Amino acid sequence: RLIKEIAEANGYINANLNEVEYTKSVIEEVFELGDDYGSSNIGKDAKVLVEYPSVNPTKPWHTGHLRNALLGDSIANMLEFCGYKVEREDYIDDLGLQVAETLWGYRHINTISREGKKFDQFLGEQYVEVNKAMANKDASSRISKEIEEILKRMEAGNNEDALQAREMAEMCVKDQYTTAFSYAIYHDVLMWESDIVRTQLLSKAVLMLKEKGIVETPKEGEYKGCLVLDLEKAKKVEKEFENVRERYKVLIRSNGVATYAMKDFAFHTWKFGIINAPFKFSKFIEKQPNGKPLYTSGSVGVPMEFGKASKVVNIIDASQSHEQATVRALLKLSTPNTNNELVHIAYGRVELEEGSLSGRTGGWLSKDRNYTADDLLKETIKKTKEKTMESKKLNKELSEEVARRIAIAAIKFEYLRVAPEKGIVFSWDKALDLEANSGPYVLYMYARAKHILDKASFEKHALEEKAYESIGRSYGFEVVKKVGIAGEVFENACKAYRPNTIADYLLDLSATFSKFYEQEQVIKGGEAKEVRLAIVYAVMQTISNALALLGIEPVEAM
Repeated sequence: RLIKEIAEANGYINANLNEVEYTKSVIEEVFELGDDYGSSNIGKDAKVLVEYPSVNPTKPWHTGHLRNALLGDSIANMLEFCGYKVEREDYIDDLGLQVAETLWGYRHINTISREGKKFDQFLGEQYVEVNKAMANKDASSRISKEIEEILKRMEAGNNEDALQAREMAEMCVKDQYTTAFSYAIYHDVLMWESDIVRTQLLSKAVLMLKEKGIVETPKEGEYKGCLVLDLEKAKKVEKEFENVRERYKVLIRSNGVATYAMKDFAFHTWKFGIINAPFKFSKFIEKQPNGKPLYTSGSVGVPMEFGKASKVVNIIDASQSHEQATVRALLKLSTPNTNNELVHIAYGRVELEEGSLSGRTGGWLSKDRNYTADDLLKETIKKTKEKTMESKKLNKELSEEVARRIAIAAIKFEYLRVAPEKGIVFSWDKALDLEANSGPYVLYMYARAKHILDKASFEKHALEEKAYESIGRSYGFEVVKKVGIAGEVFENACKAYRPNTIADYLLDLSATFSKFYEQEQVIKGGEAKEVRLAIVYAVMQTISNALALLGIEPVEAM
């Protein structure tokens, strides 16, 4: 019924849609499914663990961390919409060198004021001062040795340094989460590296690799005493190593220190349920703004059913691609008969129009403004209000909440509309453009649709058959075709882990809808009025569903 005719033309087979039946089919499906329109069940309740943004607990989120968080949140949304059971995890590296350096600064540097600052901001400024102190030739050697001793004691655990480092890190993470919540980003569980060490997961993973003959320890030469992976084995299961000239990948150095890849592999054996670890969990935050608790691993608590996923998606910058490939190779070699899937979403750098960022040197600091995720939002809200006063489209008396939503939409859309692997130069002018190609532009189209429906006092209802007969090859039918492909677009975006596909779709749908309401008198016109209003409703619902996948709340009036 949906195909009117099939005809051959110039060597091609053309199928012409039946405008009336297709429109009826799309409208009725939107009416029936509502917030679920465009969803699918390709996941079939398979468990997926998505890890993001995993920021070191030594600084505030800068704009690069924000890209990680927004990608992770959107990809998790898409996976849920496609039927997967999603666990959102944040990995906290509280044993790294940066934490040891920050703890040293916490104890010795007293030039940074805490007054009026979030704790993560305060620590970040201290961290910059530590690196300045280490640049001093007269003090560098002494400070480095003191930091090295702190790091050793932290890794040993169950001592004053380890306890104070954890306490400091938890204070930092709690303030990082006020940033996360301001962007409507939430998690299910925090996993701490110190807890991974305490449960001896690493030693269990090493033992498994040895027992399966996957790793070896050379007795002579450059790699003497190291635990290594022969890359000839890795090349058989992982394309990343095909052009690598090195013979071995070091997993544990001769001094017994595990590399990042080895520690990450051990963690992934827990993520996939390959090795059980006696983790305990308790509530880190009793109730997030989304109504759900945030759990944390720790020395107290009870066992819970976290981990044991069949798919793991890691949002990690492109510089870690080789390390992620090592983890994939080790997983494939150690569990060859499973369908476990590790996906690495590599993303490019973020720069503002003012310049690039660096946490170590304080590149997220400037004389006039801090380029943290917090200050990016503050600045965008400010510019949103300025834009409102200039615009002939927007209501000049927007509430603070509406201005905040528009600003968040501007930031999220500008970040997510670019393919993950590409770099971003964030532009406020582009992000807040009301005419096209921005989050606020899409919000305006949603608000425009809502206004039309309210003006017509439209309520969703079943249309009579004859109402659809006026559709024909009109602007309205072009809109219907865009709405009708939503499910295909969402599913393909999920399969490819590409939120930018959804952003492109939203811009296309919005532009088509704009032509429709400009060219056709939606509220006027007898029997055709009903189907035109139904199309407007379908657009509004589809925009809402697509925005939700990007983590953006619609605005009903602008």
